[in-house]
Amino acid sequence: MHKIAIIVPDGAADERLAELGGRTPLEAARKPALDSVVRLGTIAAIETTPPGYEPGSDVTNMGILGFDPTKFYTGRSPIEAFAMGVKLADEDLAVRCNTVSVADGRMMSFSGDGCESVESADLLAALNARIDGSRYEFHPGKSYRNLLVIKGGANLEFVATPPHDIAEREIAAYRPRGRDAAQIAEIEELSREVFAGHEVNKRRMDSGKLPISQIWLWGAGRSLTLPDFTKSFGLRGAVISAVDLILGIAKAGGLDVIHVEGATGAIETNFAGKGATAVDALGEYDFVFVHIEAPDEAGHQGLAREKVRAIEKIDEHIIRPVFEKLRTFESASLAVLPDHPTSCVTKTHSYGSVPVALWRSWEKPGFGAKYDESESLDSPLKISRAIDLLPKYLVR
Repeated sequence: MHKIAIIVPDGAADERLAELGGRTPLEAARKPALDSVVRLGTIAAIETTPPGYEPGSDVTNMGILGFDPTKFYTGRSPIEAFAMGVKLADEDLAVRCNTVSVADGRMMSFSGDGCESVESADLLAALNARIDGSRYEFHPGKSYRNLLVIKGGANLEFVATPPHDIAEREIAAYRPRGRDAAQIAEIEELSREVFAGHEVNKRRMDSGKLPISQIWLWGAGRSLTLPDFTKSFGLRGAVISAVDLILGIAKAGGLDVIHVEGATGAIETNFAGKGATAVDALGEYDFVFVHIEAPDEAGHQGLAREKVRAIEKIDEHIIRPVFEKLRTFESASLAVLPDHPTSCVTKTHSYGSVPVALWRSWEKPGFGAKYDESESLDSPLKISRAIDLLPKYLVR
């Protein structure tokens, strides 16, 4: 039986940083397991963002999992709705709803300064009580990642900037725009009124945290349909992630979801638990996909050394044990790649290829001695579409 694993250290690719002596976080990190994957396999450069699309984790991970986003992508929020078990009618619109901290007109924290799930739930319950429930419905998610369903809103037209793209910037230039933007702005204004003076924020300020000042609406889209993964590839697959976006793609495509206790989708997560769970899953499934958000979160906060630390923990606790397990099978393959670069300078996602480490048990070592951006660019192997990774390079 052939076994396949894909490991995605979200946003791990970056640019060279003065803080790291002119190195990227991948170049600065100690990652013996990942370097070993390259030496025993090969390294390549892969384009994960299709032309005409933004370099978001929704589009890129959909492609890495073999679902063509140019055919199936309808927006970010419908994917998260799947993960949360929220059913969308064809005429509904799902909208991502961050609980954020804005002060003096600036986006101080796109994640609500460490907003906890129970805090978001309490705040959104108060907002639900003040809004037209026949039209709008808020659904709390994990931490700051929540959902708004606008019933009958599928034809609304507005553009909204992801809050993680405007860290510490003045928000005035990034307010909703487009034909129906006023409706979205009105909901955000109501949230400011409801959240001001809420008990959640009183407790937060007493403990020295920023108040959660409002919601930020973005990533809208209509209901999503994906083809069945097992029927498409002949593989029984499972996904391990703490991020609703990834879990939504998995559920929409018929992959099993495995939850790991202590996995948070933040810089601090249960790295060892994810690795151990992936190793166990390889005994049951043909295909295991492991996603780790930590490098991306560090990048969005401009924390280069935290990004290095996250990469090192992924290498030690996830890549090493998964690679060791795969090598016990007669036939197996492994790919490790970020879904996109996340710059510690701009604190947002960026375009460009990312390095992918490829190991196939039936092939001799190819190009490369280490895993980083420059090594991948020197490789003769270039993969122009993420959707080709699984069927052309990992399935035997």
